[in-house]
Formats: sequence, structure tokens, C-alpha cells
Amino acid sequence: MLLKTKATYSEGVIKPSTPLDICDGTEVMVTVETDRQLTIEERRAAIGATAGAWKDTVDCDKLLEDIYASRAVVSTRVPKL
Repeated sequence: MLLKTKATYSEGVIKPSTPLDICDGTEVMVTVETDRQLTIEERRAAIGATAGAWKDTVDCDKLLEDIYASRAVVSTRVPKL
């Protein structure tokens, strides 16, 4: 079952703004999405934290070679006219 509602987080407890039609004690999965927008500094820090993460994991020259080689392969039949 999928239910979607707003809730408030207070003193370590998430409190739904509307009653939920589920039994007490039912285990649920919670995804938290806040309305707060990241500041430009937070965005830059997040991007900066990932900079270089792929360094030395992909051989770019080999990747380009493979791409061009795959384009050279003809895999479709030529239609008879």
C-alpha cells in the first residue's frame, strides 16, 4: 500500500498531519523529503565533493574507440527494393 501525507518532525518523532489508515504497530518505510532548498554554497560543496570521483576509472581513449567501432558494425538487413 502506498500512502502519501505531510508530517512534522519533532523531538525525534515523525507525526503525520492526517490520520493514516493502518494498524498500530505496522512497520512502514519512510522517505523524507524536506521543503528546504539548498543554498548556493551547499550546492557548490555537494558538487565539489564529487569532483574527481570517476578519475582513473574509465579509459576515455578506449571508450571512444569502442563507440566508433560499434557504429561501424552494420546490424540491420538491407531491404530489397
